[in-house]
Amino acid sequence: MGCSISKDTNNKMIDKLEIRNFRTHKRLNISFSPFVNSIIGNNAAGKSTIVRAIRWVVRNKPAGDSIINWDADKAAVRLTIDGNKITRTRGKGINTYRLNKGKPYKAFRNEVPKDVEEIINLSDINFQGQHEAPFWFCETPGEVSRQLNAIVNLEGIDNTLKNIASALHKSRTSIEIIEERLNRITTQQNSLAYVKEMDGDLKQVESIQNQYQEKTAESARLEDILKLALQHTSKRKNRLELTRDSKNALIKGQIYRKIAIQVENLSNVVKLLERYEETKCQAERDLSKHKIELHKTAGGRCPLCGAKMTL
Repeated sequence: MGCSISKDTNNKMIDKLEIRNFRTHKRLNISFSPFVNSIIGNNAAGKSTIVRAIRWVVRNKPAGDSIINWDADKAAVRLTIDGNKITRTRGKGINTYRLNKGKPYKAFRNEVPKDVEEIINLSDINFQGQHEAPFWFCETPGEVSRQLNAIVNLEGIDNTLKNIASALHKSRTSIEIIEERLNRITTQQNSLAYVKEMDGDLKQVESIQNQYQEKTAESARLEDILKLALQHTSKRKNRLELTRDSKNALIKGQIYRKIAIQVENLSNVVKLLERYEETKCQAERDLSKHKIELHKTAGGRCPLCGAKMTL
């Protein structure tokens, strides 16, 4: 008995299969030809296991660790597709996919990582087992239609057409809304003809406002200048008063100096007068003393004329 695997050179297909500890196969490497490949062997030799190993990588089925060889701790299957190496590994604490030498992807339930799935591009309809019913002959018309749609991607075409129809409907709706808004705006524009006149008035008001702001700024500058002038005038007045006071003080000082000289001169005169009075008094005392002595000596008569002397 045997099984066959075909390869279409126009699509991405399997170039090489490497199996490690997958069910009955501990180590198996297979390189496929570009066309039809037939695997021949005795019953229970592991022919179907090869297909199951490929499906295990492609569809992530079956789940669990029942695929691991009883003498091993983990199982691994690698598919080489158009130079891309896809490795599926399952073991204790290990459940991953790896694309080439990139970081491993976690494998959850029956999900296949998106990057891996895009490279493989295979589904359940690409697998036919020896005990399965003839392809499509036992399927219901609805299931056959579904699978045909999946093959030719009618679902994608339908979705694209639906999206186009939806976008077209939205565009038409948008056009209608825009036209309605345009008509409403046109009506409003016609009813707002006075706005141009108001716009002219507004520009004139803005011009006046600008002039007012300029005049206000100029007035503020003049006010600052006036304050400075007043401050300068006040300082000048203070300086003039100080100058006048200084002149008055200088004049008074000169007068005081003259008076001081006069006072000093008067003081000298007073001193002279005081000495004169002292000298006069001393002279009068001496004269009186001499008169007494002369009176005693002359006997009371003038020695020249003989007249009687009086004291």
